[in-house]
Amino acid sequence: MDENYEKFLVPRDGGGKCMMVILDGLGDRPGPAGLTPLEAARPESLSLMAARGITALSYPIAPGVRAGSGVSHFALFSYLPEKCPERGVLEFLGEGGNLKKGEVAIRCNFATVQGRKIADRRAGRVEGKPIVDFINSRIKSKGIRLFHVVGYRACLVVSDASPEITNSDPTHDGGETLPITGKSPKARRTAKLVSAYLAKVQKLLSGQKFGANALITRNAGSYSPPETTFFQRFRLKAAAVAGYPLYKGVARYVGMELLACDPDEHSDESLSARADAAIKALKTHDFVFLHFKSTDAYGEDGDFQGKTNFIRRLDRLVFSKLASMKDVFFVVTGDHSTPCSVKAHSGDPVPVLFCGPGIRRDGVTEFSESSCQKGGLGTIRAGNILPILLDYANRVDRYKA
Repeated sequence: MDENYEKFLVPRDGGGKCMMVILDGLGDRPGPAGLTPLEAARPESLSLMAARGITALSYPIAPGVRAGSGVSHFALFSYLPEKCPERGVLEFLGEGGNLKKGEVAIRCNFATVQGRKIADRRAGRVEGKPIVDFINSRIKSKGIRLFHVVGYRACLVVSDASPEITNSDPTHDGGETLPITGKSPKARRTAKLVSAYLAKVQKLLSGQKFGANALITRNAGSYSPPETTFFQRFRLKAAAVAGYPLYKGVARYVGMELLACDPDEHSDESLSARADAAIKALKTHDFVFLHFKSTDAYGEDGDFQGKTNFIRRLDRLVFSKLASMKDVFFVVTGDHSTPCSVKAHSGDPVPVLFCGPGIRRDGVTEFSESSCQKGGLGTIRAGNILPILLDYANRVDRYKA
């Protein structure tokens, strides 16, 4: 959102119910037959919603910027991206943790390394909980604690530390683990402590049969509260239905109520239940944030067919229910693009649709990257999405009226 946009937005009580649905990493580039996974999926319910409303393409931050997931959601909630906490902090918050003054949270991956060379940054998406339990039972390091987050991800919490340290994770397979450094005396002490801990972990895991033999780190950060909560900014009682810790962490950070849901996205029952939980939440909340992660995971794995099939499942199990709700104001989009051909985030814009009672229609009848580039709202930034939705829902007053 433009830095001065808040000055012009005048939220008010009352208006329609709103839901923001995010398919993580939704955007893609043409693959087989020149189609993206979204285009290949041909989602009927999503296209019905697009035909009943107005569409656009959206940049998470700005054209060409490869945005992280946390900061992309920060922008979607219309907070300034540069004010977003580091990912280690958000993931720790998402798992119910609370950082004390002087503590630093560091995001970690379990990885497979050969010496210093990284063979697999995700260790085959290994399940990290038993590895964390094993490490914690063997390594007792004063001032440093290891927590499992989800899957292959973990979090280090360091006491009396500085967040101004560098990453050991080069962020790509085939690279070498990087030396952790810091410029200030406190940061250098923190870097030394974390480096020593990582060396102990690698030595301990050597020869074990966990499928991972190292821990790599990035995104160290400390906690500071947001300048304003979501309710203070938008007069919305908000709830979040998300299974992945990072997105729960962003929602918790801005003050949304976290609603319980099964984090599993492999079963039809879990996906359907997540949709039901979001629909139920509309009875007691003004705004519901509904999130799905697997579109991004399939993109990072380069699994075009997996991403296509997951979109089809969401269309059948989730959007068929949402499309039948004619009195709710919806926005559906992704937080960023994760092309299967790249196996990583890209700077490509993502498709976005708005639908609800009385919304203008732009003639777009399919929900896809190519269709939405013809949409009536043109190309917008993620920070503009929520204000547009609130305007449609009659939840804003006139500026200088």
